[in-house]
Amino acid sequence: MASIPTTHWEAAGSLAFSRAQILLHIVLPQCIRRMLPPWMNVYAIITMGTALSSLVGIHDLIDTAQIASSTVARSSFTVLSHLATLVIFFAYCYPISLLTRWLEKRLGNV
Repeated sequence: MASIPTTHWEAAGSLAFSRAQILLHIVLPQCIRRMLPPWMNVYAIITMGTALSSLVGIHDLIDTAQIASSTVARSSFTVLSHLATLVIFFAYCYPISLLTRWLEKRLGNV
């Protein structure tokens, strides 16, 4: 809220807005617009980090793919299993990206 100019607070106060109305209708919408891109970047970084630390299950999925490919011992199956892992991870991350773009457009951050 420190990034919102004090003139916005003063102008709203001169229009007889209460402090709660100023926060709810003037300051918070501006804060959300400014914080959305960094929040989504942090969420994407956390998603990638949790995938690497197997909290999402990608590590287990890769291990399963490697075990299955070593059992079958065919390179085409290995490629297919890793491609399936990639598709599953993409299916999880891409909607996050689309949601971020939609929210930024809706909130005016193009």
